[in-house]
Amino acid sequence: MPAPNEAPKGENVAAEELVSVVIPCYNQAHFLSEAIQSVLSQTYTDFEVVVVDDGSKDDTAQVSAGYAAKDSRVRLIEQENRGLAGARNRGLAESHGQYVAFLDSDDRLLEEALEVGVRELEAHPGCAFVSGRYRPIDADGETYSVPRQARVGGDHYLALLRDNYISMPALVMYRRWVFDEVGDFDGSVDAAADWDLYLRVARRFPIYHHGEVVADYRWHGSNMTADPALMLRSTVSVLRGQRKYVEGNKGYEEAYEEGIGLFREHNGMNLAKEVRSLVRRRDPRRALSGALVLARYYPRGLGFVFGEGRLQRYELAEQLEAREKRLKNRERKLRVANKRLEELDGALTKEKRRGKRLRRRNRDLALEVQMLGRQPEHPHDSATSFRRTTFFVVGEMKSGTSWVMWMLDSHPEVFCSGEGCFFGRHQETEDIPVILDPTPSLRNGLLGCEGLRIWRSFMWNYWGKQGDAEEDLRNLTRLAVDYYMLQGSAQSGKRIVGDKSPLHTDHVDEIFELYPKAKVIHVVRDGRDVAVSLMHHFWNLSKDAHAEGIYDLEPEELAKRDAYRKDPEAFLASGQSIFVEERLRQMAVRWNRRTGKASREGTELFGENFLQLRYEDLLLSPEESMQSAFELLGANSDADTVSRCVQNNSFERTTGRPRGTEESESFFRKGVAGDWRTPFTQRDREVYEQVAGRTLVEMGYSLD
Repeated sequence: MPAPNEAPKGENVAAEELVSVVIPCYNQAHFLSEAIQSVLSQTYTDFEVVVVDDGSKDDTAQVSAGYAAKDSRVRLIEQENRGLAGARNRGLAESHGQYVAFLDSDDRLLEEALEVGVRELEAHPGCAFVSGRYRPIDADGETYSVPRQARVGGDHYLALLRDNYISMPALVMYRRWVFDEVGDFDGSVDAAADWDLYLRVARRFPIYHHGEVVADYRWHGSNMTADPALMLRSTVSVLRGQRKYVEGNKGYEEAYEEGIGLFREHNGMNLAKEVRSLVRRRDPRRALSGALVLARYYPRGLGFVFGEGRLQRYELAEQLEAREKRLKNRERKLRVANKRLEELDGALTKEKRRGKRLRRRNRDLALEVQMLGRQPEHPHDSATSFRRTTFFVVGEMKSGTSWVMWMLDSHPEVFCSGEGCFFGRHQETEDIPVILDPTPSLRNGLLGCEGLRIWRSFMWNYWGKQGDAEEDLRNLTRLAVDYYMLQGSAQSGKRIVGDKSPLHTDHVDEIFELYPKAKVIHVVRDGRDVAVSLMHHFWNLSKDAHAEGIYDLEPEELAKRDAYRKDPEAFLASGQSIFVEERLRQMAVRWNRRTGKASREGTELFGENFLQLRYEDLLLSPEESMQSAFELLGANSDADTVSRCVQNNSFERTTGRPRGTEESESFFRKGVAGDWRTPFTQRDREVYEQVAGRTLVEMGYSLD
């Protein structure tokens, strides 16, 4: 057995080595001839072709047998269906070449592919495999331009953690000993088994990417990659399998996080679009099935399905309502025919059965969660649905919530992540239950009032009025939030788990509805300092294309920004305000309403489980303030532990600057209290205190 990162001795170079090309095939006879012929046309002639018929029901066996009868280099292996990974493994076991390549039955090799692979393996004797690039083709074989690819070099394991740059199996030629060292394809992640193998090899041995185009990658409707739910489960599972190997290596950890975020975003959004389409087509069984996958692997995608996101407001509601009206018109016409009524009764019975199957799936998923540590005493009892200590950090933007989050997360018993933004209640419909709101850009909850009514309505009709559609949505919400919390706890190994979302200042009552036994930490900062920090924050984000529509500034505000940044001292000395008055008034209204509301509701609903921390006190005595927070959470609050959490997240250590040193375009601009006195004009004070003066005093701030 070779040592890690070293190839076995004596197996490097051989003249005219036999190359085994394994072609797994399941019901792809219409493409198979092109795949086999592309191998037979190779400029490198010392090869064998092993076709594995994986239980196909079409003419796969006949097509393969025809080629085998004409050319002794082609062999046919038939087996019961074992999936793509199982078929590849069978072909590998039946092959004899020292070099091995895998060609999917709907793809093609370019005529010099084997010659290039053998040449590169011999030129790089220390490498376990070599890889190239592909050319896209459509279902009819028409070619497209070759996609551009950044140069791949250096640490291939790190590059593969970020992204599967190899893309398709036919681009790789292996040395046979690789499979003796790392094992074969893993059937549990069938759709991404090739990527899983690349990672296992690259983690232990050198590999090389030569970048030459060696294969045609066919894009068509029956590609495995066209199933977003399968791809989401498989890709996330593959990366999770690498987590234990990256821990402790900062570069690998960052690449891992980047990769899992990329694949969750890509496959999760594809699945979200599919679920949205199923909702529009009134297919509740498949829609809820997809929604459950989203809830487990990509909860944020639920917002794209049901929220505002990239849709026009109420687009989903309007389309569902229009389809519901058309369905009712058809039903009225069909009532005339007795025969048609009988057919509709039969269809209704079928949908009832589907509803029962869905409820069984929900129960199975609940059992899965229980195995991971979530043990509900009753499926509808939110107070006992998540047994770890749960907490929420709330507070207005630029109030120090991120600082508190990092200090909490530094504790060996506490996991705290940011911007879950779970809770939202539609302003026009106060009777809607707690609904998941996965992205900060969604301000009114997962569904609009009309959208939720229609969603509940058609679920109710399709499921034959059995069960409670509204409660199913509530359970799905609890499931998604619990999974978010559970995954954070499981990945970090910590028993106390929480979320920091500034927007939740407006939803403390909804947190109580879902988590009445949770702990809530409300971070408060002088609203005038908040306004100054927010204005600088808006100035920075107004240049960000991703923030368009959220932080759009008026021309007058942009002019103030440019003048201030050109010469801050001259700007302030001129007596000008950094604010447009209407913007300052809006900030005051927001801070006044949300801060007061969060303080009142937190005290009334959570009682001793509610803690209010002032930013100014955190600056003055951070250890004392954080000790109170850790005591609230039931975490170890001895002086050494608290001191380490504070020191590891100090302003100086986070920014590399002394506190009080201004960097206008940084997220951490200055890190001080009372800074509002410098930029605020007399008029600014009057405007702000007219709106929020009473709340400022209640929070302990002077109007002097």
